[in-house]
Amino acid sequence: MAKILENSKYVVIVAVLSLMVAAIVTFLWGAWKTVLFVVLLTGSSAESQAVLALLDMMDTFLIGTVLFIFSLGLYELFIGRLQTPEWLVIDDLGKLKAKLSDVIVVFMAIKFLDKLLQAKNYQEVFWYAASVAVVAAVLIAFNRFRTEK
Repeated sequence: MAKILENSKYVVIVAVLSLMVAAIVTFLWGAWKTVLFVVLLTGSSAESQAVLALLDMMDTFLIGTVLFIFSLGLYELFIGRLQTPEWLVIDDLGKLKAKLSDVIVVFMAIKFLDKLLQAKNYQEVFWYAASVAVVAAVLIAFNRFRTEK
């Protein structure tokens, strides 16, 4: 029974491969958005449209990066070590969650800039900024307290 349970860790390969496929597709989607961004820049569009397209493109690559990091992280946690840069070595679930929360903070900042550029109601933008700040503060505090233990 112990051998069966020990070998069951390889079930994680399904998640690893699925996340990797999703990351690749998302990176290709980001590449397509890059082409659209360049076309938008060379056309006669408003600067705000170009900035919004740029932020959208960055969001897409950021999501792809999260998927990629999670794929590598799950592999390292359950299967074995990979040759990755030191900052990407994940040896416990807490580190994987911390990396996700770091990316979420950046993602929220990009979404806030997007919201700011499209603002029509500045009171709404203020409350959006306040909520982003609160969530970011909680995620940063979570990471800090986790690493202090």
